[in-house]
Amino acid sequence: MGIFSGSMTSDKPLFFPVDAAESSVIGQGIAYWQSLRGARRFPTRSQVTLRGLRGLAKHSTLIRVIDGGRDYEFRFVGDVPVSAVGWNFQGRRTSEPEVAAVMQANYRQRFYDEVVGTGEPRLFKCRMVEHCRLRLPMHSETAYFPLGDDDEVVDHLLGFTVFATDGG
Repeated sequence: MGIFSGSMTSDKPLFFPVDAAESSVIGQGIAYWQSLRGARRFPTRSQVTLRGLRGLAKHSTLIRVIDGGRDYEFRFVGDVPVSAVGWNFQGRRTSEPEVAAVMQANYRQRFYDEVVGTGEPRLFKCRMVEHCRLRLPMHSETAYFPLGDDDEVVDHLLGFTVFATDGG
């Protein structure tokens, strides 16, 4: 069995609570985020470290929220998302046309906005008809978790992503 036990029937991304994740990587991401936040609603950006991420770092994305969500900047992008897209978008913003064209920006923007607006983690499931770089049908799970200096304002998003070929 592959990383996902279910099958995706839609080519449109689907948003879920993070406890609907099927990937063990996403499960490890949930545990990491929960360990950082403790009794708080969400942890701070300064609590997230590469050392703390350990094996999750290659699946990770750290996104800075700009102007309450009018734009988003990729501050750190691990090897898995870079490999999936085929280029490193670290330091780039979702408002840049090159980034928007490759990253299903309309769905991603809605997804980021949902996490920023609610302050709650969300899971994003997507089936890609043709993978950007490998030219294979694939599916993915990505979970984004809010980060902020207080329990009200989300200033960063911490994401974990897993890709698998269909049937795998």
